[in-house]
Amino acid sequence: MAQNGLFPVSLSRHGSRFWRRFPSYGFAGNLQSYPITIAEVLQAAASFPVVFKQTGQQIEPCVLLSLNNKTKTPFVSEDGRWLGIHIPTGLRCYPFQAVACQGSSETALLMIDESSGLVTRDPGDEAFFKNGDQMTQELCAVRAFLQERLLAVKETQKLCHKIAGQGLFSPIDHHDEVPIPEGFLEIKPVGLRRLTQNQISTLMNSGALRLIHAHHVSLSHCRWLFSAQQARKTQIQVSENVRDFLGAMGKETGFETTPEARHAAG
Repeated sequence: MAQNGLFPVSLSRHGSRFWRRFPSYGFAGNLQSYPITIAEVLQAAASFPVVFKQTGQQIEPCVLLSLNNKTKTPFVSEDGRWLGIHIPTGLRCYPFQAVACQGSSETALLMIDESSGLVTRDPGDEAFFKNGDQMTQELCAVRAFLQERLLAVKETQKLCHKIAGQGLFSPIDHHDEVPIPEGFLEIKPVGLRRLTQNQISTLMNSGALRLIHAHHVSLSHCRWLFSAQQARKTQIQVSENVRDFLGAMGKETGFETTPEARHAAG
């Protein structure tokens, strides 16, 4: 069953079709957040604010890419280049994703987002299958990478379950006077201070304490993210004002603005 353009990769559906590698990270420009795993949390915390989000019964850490869903993330340039130090692992294999097979947490079902525009009929692109029914080497590598990530997701969810068991999660609405979008969770330091030594040892031995510390350190990026988005918003507003000014001049004088002037206006 397809959801948001996602289809399982299969011989019957994709045997005579092809796929294209994504040319830029433009697809991530409007993302407000993105889930990460414990395997990458230290690298992620060096680049982004790391908060938590609950979906159904599961809580996962995620990086905040934007503080305003009306403003694009500053981590993707206008021409689609990724500007952050760390690229969340789930974004690296777009338009592919992996979901656990029913009844098994270790076997991944490879999915592809056909709404991405990267599934084609062009033989010049990458094939899904070769020799009739064998998945290509490139696609096997993608599946292996995503299957490894899926295992890390399961491990991360278990750690978050341990943290939730100590009652440490609470909604976050601001940090360092920076407003945080609704729907995210944090772990307040005061909550840690009320834990017993045995409870802290349990979190440490499981690896959950590493996740908590990375979360706390990462929140220092909230101020930078806020400033970066304010700067981009100002830049866009200036460009719009210049364009409106030139357009008004053209109407007033009876002349259209030149292509060069329109280009300068953004």
